[in-house]
Amino acid sequence: MRGMDTICLIIRHGTPNEKMKRFSVSFNLWFQNLLGKVSSVDAVVLLSSSQDLICGFLLFNLVANMEFTSKIRHLRVESDVEALETKHYRVRGEEDMGSLATAEVCDTNAALVAVGDIRVLPPIFKTYGQCRAFSGPIVTLKVFEDNVLVRELLETKGEGRILVIDGGGSMRCALVGGNLGQLAQNMGWNGIVVNGCIRDVDEINGCDVGVRALASHPQKSYKRGIGEKHVPVNIAGTLIHDGEWLYADSDGILISKGELSL
Repeated sequence: MRGMDTICLIIRHGTPNEKMKRFSVSFNLWFQNLLGKVSSVDAVVLLSSSQDLICGFLLFNLVANMEFTSKIRHLRVESDVEALETKHYRVRGEEDMGSLATAEVCDTNAALVAVGDIRVLPPIFKTYGQCRAFSGPIVTLKVFEDNVLVRELLETKGEGRILVIDGGGSMRCALVGGNLGQLAQNMGWNGIVVNGCIRDVDEINGCDVGVRALASHPQKSYKRGIGEKHVPVNIAGTLIHDGEWLYADSDGILISKGELSL
């Protein structure tokens, strides 16, 4: 199931109710079979010029497939195909670790936590973006009130990685804004963690990417291009190396020397 961008169902405007009911039976069987093969679905997009018809159809099938609804992260009704071209959706299989619970990791890997192979970042970060839980290999960046290198890295293919930015904890300007949040989504980055500030919060909250930062700040950063890529960074007393793994959810953020499994 990897590689599918979205589940998209197109229904012709004005489909008779009786035909819709017959189609719903077949769709339910197909949908149950599909969701039974994956751990979660990022989005189900229903496309039609008839919003009311689609909404009714969606509710009908959600009730019929109640046991599977927990697997669907986003449910969308679109009336214009261009809306599909502005977002990137993924279907995540069991091997993807975005749903790995940090609390469970700590409970089942106490020995690794004790020796520092798994580190817990202090609870100083606020949550932004649509992805509340995310994970992936880390790309490190060290800058101070200058986000030129942030853009340079986000313009490369993310491939499910996490950009960890050590901004020195500066609270005087933002290192990531709405444009960079959209860029991260489009380039396939799973998340951004900023030891500093972001801005354009409403725009970032609309992006399908996980973001953690100390706070928001309306002022933009300098554009000098000064900083270091792929170097060890120290965030709130926690040393983080390029290539390590990060796991984030509502409980907190973990850093691991390698990919984890339960």
